[in-house]
Formats: sequence, structure tokens, C-alpha cells
Amino acid sequence: MTREAHRQVVLRLLAACQARDEAAISGTLHPRATMQLDSGGHLDTGLEAARGPDPVAAQLVRLLDEIDALAVTEQAVNGGPGLALRSGDRVLGVLSLAIRGGRIREVWAVANADKLGHWQP
Repeated sequence: MTREAHRQVVLRLLAACQARDEAAISGTLHPRATMQLDSGGHLDTGLEAARGPDPVAAQLVRLLDEIDALAVTEQAVNGGPGLALRSGDRVLGVLSLAIRGGRIREVWAVANADKLGHWQP
């Protein structure tokens, strides 16, 4: 896939996350999608790992709600495709994404405030 094709997948996920639309999020995910979350114990939701499009989509929506992300923006994370979860100019979390076959295969989420310092203004 081209860089632009990857970007279009990321933008579809971004729109679905902004709408908190689990079905639309699930539609962007690979059938064997996985999600890992590093909250550093800052979240008390029991969110950690998920497997499969529907569980990953549900976990993403719970994460967005739990950290009270008011905006989702496209953002390179570790040099690859990703999203930043924001409240104003403050970054509350980042999603690093691996794309395979036109779908998001892996989501690595960091909502650990101790690891987000360099993301802050």
C-alpha cells in the first residue's frame, strides 16, 4: 500500500473515533486486530488488551470516554501512522497503528501520563 492509502485508513479511523462509532471503528480493523494499552495504572477501567475488531473497537471507545478525549487528530507516532487523543492542546493518549492489507492490524495505545510528557506543549 502507498503512504496515501495508509493515511486514508488512518483518517477513516480518526473520523470513527471522533464519532465514538464502534461499528465504523470495527470496519477499519483487520479481522485479527489486536490492541495493547499502557495506562501505567492511571486508568481504572480494566482496559489492557483486546483481540478482534469488535472488542478492539469497544475498547477504543471506552478509552476515549475514560480519558475524556475531546478531539482526535492525525499524528505520526514513533515515525509511523497514528492518532493523538487530546483535550485542548493537552495530549491524553497516543495510538500507534500497524496497517496490513488496507486495515488496521495492531493498535498500541499509550495513556500513561508519565510517558506523554514530551507530547505536551
